[in-house]
Amino acid sequence: MQFSAGIIALAAALFSAASANPIVDANAEQVEAAEIVERQSVHPSYASDADFQRTILGGHNAFRKQHGITTAMTWNTKRATDATNYAKQCKFAHSGASGAGENLAMGYPDAAAVVTAWAAERLKYNWDKPGFYSATGHFTQVVWKKTLTVGCGKANCGSKGWLVVCQYVAPGNVLPASNFNTNVPRQVSGRPTDTYAYKPASKVRRDAAAEAEVPLVAPIKIAGVEEE
Repeated sequence: MQFSAGIIALAAALFSAASANPIVDANAEQVEAAEIVERQSVHPSYASDADFQRTILGGHNAFRKQHGITTAMTWNTKRATDATNYAKQCKFAHSGASGAGENLAMGYPDAAAVVTAWAAERLKYNWDKPGFYSATGHFTQVVWKKTLTVGCGKANCGSKGWLVVCQYVAPGNVLPASNFNTNVPRQVSGRPTDTYAYKPASKVRRDAAAEAEVPLVAPIKIAGVEEE
């Protein structure tokens, strides 16, 4: 992890001042400096709830559009609350939420990378024999045609990284296998290796249709991450 020179300098200055003046509470100032560094190191899509929601929705809709799904997925506030409450427990296991599908991911650097990782499973999907496969279940849920809303939560789980929980209504990955023929359409635009690129809110046009067209860029490989 890299910090800016300014943040490192600030932490050093606080420590130096505390050492030179015995009246100053050195421990308190060091803690304050550490907190400043921590806040600066959190990606905006995790630090801001609005950025998180926008990035999650934008990523889902961008990939769904590549599969010919033109109806934009919308945010489910209730499911977002449920997912957030569950994520705070930092349990990397499905919640068993009733009436919803669910995707989990832990250890990714930002919310865009989470959605990208789920969508990237399409590279392994068996288009000649549609159905549910554990290696591609995140992808099939992301593009499931009958799923119209999603609500997601996040939590900082320390050394394990950020846990992201997304709940989907209507749920995807519903058997029998014939459901996958109609709900997991083939890709009609872009490349299977496309990834979703995070954009700061200041650079995103307010038109929701345009937001779904945030550029998709070259593939990424991220080590040390988990999905369920």
